[in-house]
Amino acid sequence: MNKRARISSIFIALALCAGVILSGCQEKKENVDKVSNDIAALRALVALDPAPGKARWEVFGTPEYTGGVPGPTDFVTLVAEIEPAGAKAAPLQPGAGTVWIAPEAPRPWLTAPFRELLAQHKNSTVALSALPHCQAFRTTLVKTGKAVEGFRCDQASGSLIYLTLSGAPSG
Repeated sequence: MNKRARISSIFIALALCAGVILSGCQEKKENVDKVSNDIAALRALVALDPAPGKARWEVFGTPEYTGGVPGPTDFVTLVAEIEPAGAKAAPLQPGAGTVWIAPEAPRPWLTAPFRELLAQHKNSTVALSALPHCQAFRTTLVKTGKAVEGFRCDQASGSLIYLTLSGAPSG
């Protein structure tokens, strides 16, 4: 191989590496921008009664895709922090049952009390009676009518909604 061919080969290899690196950086930026304040989009996803006045929410997979080659997603989870509009949500009853909290659940945009609650119990199954001010929460997906479950925790500033939208089939 002559000198000119070697230089061309090295240049092409460097250009390909730069392209891969730059596309990876773009992909990670897009993953950060999944948080939404769009109440209409949230209500088009899951049935919420009463309708929230304000909401910040995100849907994410477990394991969470952070770039590179995507792998299988075992669970899809919705985490939302909502403030009711006018009518208050039904009062909480003592929690019963258990819920699994995904390891990715403590989203960085959540207010500190909700983020800390999810961080404390991430990647574990916890009795709802052990979660302060929380109870089981069930609703349906708007498009399919499929029942989804999770929990709701209330504080003076609003509520945390955690729902498993889809999960790995038991086997």
